[in-house]
Amino acid sequence: MKAKLILEYRGDDYCGFQNQPGLSTVQGELENALKILFSGEYKKSGKLDPITVSVSGSGRTDSGVHALAQVVSFIMPADLEIPPTRLQSALNGILPPGIAIRSTTFLDDNFDARRSANDKCYRYNILLRKTKPVLDFNRAWCVSPKIDIGSMIKAAQLFVGEHDFENFHALDTDVKTSVRIISRSELCRISQCELQYFVCGQGFLKQMVRRIVGALVAVGEGKLTPSDVHDLLTLNKSRAQLHIETAPAYGLYLKEVFYT
Repeated sequence: MKAKLILEYRGDDYCGFQNQPGLSTVQGELENALKILFSGEYKKSGKLDPITVSVSGSGRTDSGVHALAQVVSFIMPADLEIPPTRLQSALNGILPPGIAIRSTTFLDDNFDARRSANDKCYRYNILLRKTKPVLDFNRAWCVSPKIDIGSMIKAAQLFVGEHDFENFHALDTDVKTSVRIISRSELCRISQCELQYFVCGQGFLKQMVRRIVGALVAVGEGKLTPSDVHDLLTLNKSRAQLHIETAPAYGLYLKEVFYT
């Protein structure tokens, strides 16, 4: 039996989701909490065998990136009877304040948080203000309020469809192909001084969303045009010709993961 957890976490507390030797990660904190919980349950029944728990996440989030609904799965020990509600409350009692389990369900063994996922949706928060944010510190990218939102909206629409994102990912990315399919790319004005960018797709390259946001802000500031973005997407121009700032990680949120 597989357990499916939906996590919410603050990315600025951790060096990303995935385990990294010697660094604090969300996966490491969750696996440690599961080890503590399951070891305690076994101790009650007189078993003292060491517990090793390995979780699978729907995807990696970089250092500083937040999650509203990161999905993880792991195999539940067959000889432990812990109902989902108790598993959730127990883990939330062990996990640090920056991580919380929003929901817990039990599924069959075929479910895998990463392999079973169809689409993922990310959100990026942008604040239009001159002064640094206090309540939204490390939660949104603060840019100049003198920005052309109409041009940004037009440029955002160009990313929908199948494109080669060679110009929109980290240079150290080691992948077979940089072609990805985007089903939604939309910039929304939430209030007078707040924008949110939503992007959904089957898969994303390292820093891809942050570079897209960087390009959109450059369009808003007049440093790029929607035509430049089109040329970058069609590879008529390269990143060497048109510089794109990578948006800060702290404005990015994994919003939702979709399954069949």
